[in-house]
Amino acid sequence: MADYWKSNERKYCDFCKCWIADNKSSVQFHENGKRHQLNVQKRITEISRNSYKAQQEQNKVDADLKKMNDAALKAYIQDISAGADISSRELYEKQQLEAAAEAAAYAVENTVPSTSSIGPVASKPPRKKGREADPLYMPGLDSDDEAESSKGKAAAKKRRIEDVAKAGNGSMWVEAESDEGYPYFWNVKTGESAWEAPKEGFMKKAEYEKLSKIAWQKQRETAEATSKYELDNADEIAARLRRENMAQIFKHNRKVKEDFEKMVDHKREAKNELEHERSKNPYGTWEAVEIKDEKPIDLELPNAPAPLYVPNIAPENPEPKFKEKLLDHIPTEAKATVSDTFTKKRKVQRNARQRLDND
Repeated sequence: MADYWKSNERKYCDFCKCWIADNKSSVQFHENGKRHQLNVQKRITEISRNSYKAQQEQNKVDADLKKMNDAALKAYIQDISAGADISSRELYEKQQLEAAAEAAAYAVENTVPSTSSIGPVASKPPRKKGREADPLYMPGLDSDDEAESSKGKAAAKKRRIEDVAKAGNGSMWVEAESDEGYPYFWNVKTGESAWEAPKEGFMKKAEYEKLSKIAWQKQRETAEATSKYELDNADEIAARLRRENMAQIFKHNRKVKEDFEKMVDHKREAKNELEHERSKNPYGTWEAVEIKDEKPIDLELPNAPAPLYVPNIAPENPEPKFKEKLLDHIPTEAKATVSDTFTKKRKVQRNARQRLDND
């Protein structure tokens, strides 16, 4: 297998913008350095400054939007209070009164009791929803579905019913006639119908229509008084809304500031606790060694079939065989060779210098 080069793991310090060795001793030495601590403090100060600037800009945008909303609300109140000219208002009021009378008459004539105890059985048409189902609905006002979604509108409807009951004999029952001409009675508040006359009494159809017009007229006067009050006190209403909005903004800013201070205090406490632990034991605490399974390195080599190796078997050595060779006589060539090998030793003549004095 071929050798390959593997670099040591490194870690990037976002505060100091530098690379350090990714081991415990190097990281701890770097974080305890003065340069790193100064950079951390500088980053915290920068985050604090940027958050304050962003909050100031957001407050400015909110204030501008608040001014726009106040101006639009004031103009809207003035437009509603001003209305149209006198002739068109009178014509519109006349049409509303006529529509109210028609709606009340239609609601009375098209309501029949569900159960019959006296008289012939008459089929009851399905109860309609919306404006035709509400016996106290007045043209120009919101429908029953919209009234249920608002507490103020529901209270206004309740007041209309109470006004009708107080103006009459205190009963919520009204006399009407079915399509066949039989008289029956129905409850204005609950919508219940019956053939028998209620014990608490009832109102005639004409009386009910008259009281409905009176109740509608009273509510219209109340709406006009309310719109006049809003027009006269538009500045005060806008100022109150502005104060409420500013209070919400200040509350949000205070919460953001408290969260940031808690985060800074938490980091400071964690740092102090870490330094305290280090001061107790300079070598740090004991940590369990985690044995990690090394993943095999994928060299992205092509998939080639592995060669089939067959072991080589050494041939067996044959067993040696020894034979005895016999000679009857020595050949002449062998004799000559033997005689030449024995030569006479040659004497070497020595010409050495002899000593002259005999001591």
